[in-house]
Amino acid sequence: MPGTKRVRIKAAGAKKPMPLEILPMMAKSADQPFDDSDWIFEMKWDGYRAIAILDKGNVRLVSRNGLSLNSKFAGIVEALKSLKVESAILDGELVVIDEDGMPRFELVQRIQQRPPGELIYFTFDLLYLNGEDLTGVPLERRREILSQLVPKEGPIRFSQAIEGRGTDLFRTAREHGLEGIIAKRKVSTYMPGKRSDSWLKIKSRMQQEAVIGGITEGEGSRKFFGALMLGVYEGGRLCYVGNTGTGFSDSMLKEVYGRLKPYFTDTCPFTPRPKANARVQGKA
Repeated sequence: MPGTKRVRIKAAGAKKPMPLEILPMMAKSADQPFDDSDWIFEMKWDGYRAIAILDKGNVRLVSRNGLSLNSKFAGIVEALKSLKVESAILDGELVVIDEDGMPRFELVQRIQQRPPGELIYFTFDLLYLNGEDLTGVPLERRREILSQLVPKEGPIRFSQAIEGRGTDLFRTAREHGLEGIIAKRKVSTYMPGKRSDSWLKIKSRMQQEAVIGGITEGEGSRKFFGALMLGVYEGGRLCYVGNTGTGFSDSMLKEVYGRLKPYFTDTCPFTPRPKANARVQGKA
């Protein structure tokens, strides 16, 4: 911003032009938490992964797939402009903290409806700073620099980590019903767009990704739909695994229905055809 004093930090990265686009590094899955002094451990935030690209007062906030998030998270974009840097690329997670201080993914999804809670961009990595490419710099040093750039409070914050004690942090995450933790090797470099075993995600809640193959009609006073019919791919076939219909508010039912309606069809995507416990909605 004009008139703002910029921070000069010697980062010891390679002198390179700032990339216009960059894909986030990804973590591999691990089954169990562990303790190791060569690793740091962070909470696994339940939100939207986002890369922030700052260049001479201009900010681009993009999703992990490269889609612009500027309009949806305009307040975060404005807050990023206040950081005292000429150019930088940050990696982090957009999170909404509820009234009990817990991250809630569904609140991030409804951010334009102004749900209760505080929107925070938790930054955990720094990939570029003032003409220097930091992707080849060890993680521990990248985070040290990042901690000097990010305010102690407000909508842009530094994601804290602990050294060596992954089992303690995992126990805390599980006790509070959080998604899990991320383990990162201190000396690891940043590998854009790649999944590395130098970063490990350890989930405290068992989860299974599923495909929405259909919806049932609502019963009684329930509007829009009753339940989502879910499936997983096995041997090239979409196999039905069950329904889910709990946890939806009226506004969420309406929003999900609106997104699914353009894909209505009379053709059953599941093989074999399942027996539904309610009337299935099809193409009108």
